[in-house]
Amino acid sequence: MTPGSFDELTRRTGKLLLAILALLCVAWASAMQAQDCCEEHTGASCVVVACSECVCDLDPSCCIDSWDLFCVATARDDCAETCQCDGVPTPTPTPGGDCCSPHAGPGCDESGCQACVCAEDPLCCSQPWDASCAHVTLGACETSCDCAVPTPSPTPELSDCCADRDGPGCADATCEACVCGVDPICCSEEWDGTCADEAAINCAAVCACPAPGDCCAPHEGVSCQEVRCKTCVCALDEFCCADVWDQVCVEIAVDGCPLECSCEPAGDCCEAHGGVGCDVLPCQDCVCGQDPVCCDEWDAQCVTVAALVCGADCPACVPNDCCEMREEPGCNQDGCEACVCNVDPFCCDELWDGGCLAIATGDCPEACGCRPSCPGDCDDDGEVTVNNLILCVNIALGNAPVNDCPAIDTNGDGEVTVDELIQAVNAALNGCPAE
Repeated sequence: MTPGSFDELTRRTGKLLLAILALLCVAWASAMQAQDCCEEHTGASCVVVACSECVCDLDPSCCIDSWDLFCVATARDDCAETCQCDGVPTPTPTPGGDCCSPHAGPGCDESGCQACVCAEDPLCCSQPWDASCAHVTLGACETSCDCAVPTPSPTPELSDCCADRDGPGCADATCEACVCGVDPICCSEEWDGTCADEAAINCAAVCACPAPGDCCAPHEGVSCQEVRCKTCVCALDEFCCADVWDQVCVEIAVDGCPLECSCEPAGDCCEAHGGVGCDVLPCQDCVCGQDPVCCDEWDAQCVTVAALVCGADCPACVPNDCCEMREEPGCNQDGCEACVCNVDPFCCDELWDGGCLAIATGDCPEACGCRPSCPGDCDDDGEVTVNNLILCVNIALGNAPVNDCPAIDTNGDGEVTVDELIQAVNAALNGCPAE
């Protein structure tokens, strides 16, 4: 390297360090001048970080110049819930409620159960007793909480009466008696296909066997092809399993048995909607067993129950936690976990840190479904704001944990360096890089 090129490198490095120093000074000055979010002041930003972020997302000048009357107005009007400048405190839900079910207040009615659950998850005694708290009563606190797992109405199991078999008779005595009353050969010689058809058609009212015909459309035969639906309908009107499946039976299926028959399009189990139940029956059964209201209207609480309590029956509703740093090893997407841990076993032995997230994004994008993060995009909204940069600087200075903005730790080493801050500044100036 020639002396001239070395001098040029020194000059450029010095300018870069000055730029970073200026950014640090802006952040420091903003932090020093931050005051009450509900009062006008000369400094940028305000003391409540969440309020500051809300206001500055709507009016960036509030975090660059000064917190003027317009910023105060934004805090009072557009960010009222976050800033609470109207002087009216957020009402505290009444404590208590059934320990076995989600409810709006913290804690629950049984002190022993409450003590156990809140020892496992303290938020259950300071925030609403949600589905995750109710779930603890069935797991770690099963002995302290008298909460039985609800048993949903399952689809009736098909017995051997519904198929031809060697030998006479079948296992369901009630169904057998009906069929053999129609055709004695079924109980004296062999239970063949004819006997199975008679079980489905002639004895539809007492045999849990599918029969020809769409449950949601009238047809000449009795019963219909969905055992769960025909069982519900025929319990309300025996005519449908004894004479003919007419329009009245269809109306009963639609109005009287909507959960069992699904004649109307069911909504997504993982999204709130105004309809009853959802489009995956095992998921619907589990959620409605936990919260029967969900089978009247599938609201946001039902989606929460699907994700937190009924994950085994509602796998599509379980949030993918492979795309965020976690203090536990592994993640909840088997394919992603296998791919990442094949690259670095630490991720399944110790914890799922920034390095594991980098592997999920870089080495295993198809298995994990994690899109590359934009450097400094702390709230993952596709842009880097002034507030994001201030938070990133605070992380670099050691004043905030890396978990407050994983997107700034681009190499996943748990530290924020000058080059990572520069990436964030570039993203703020030029936009996030294309995926």
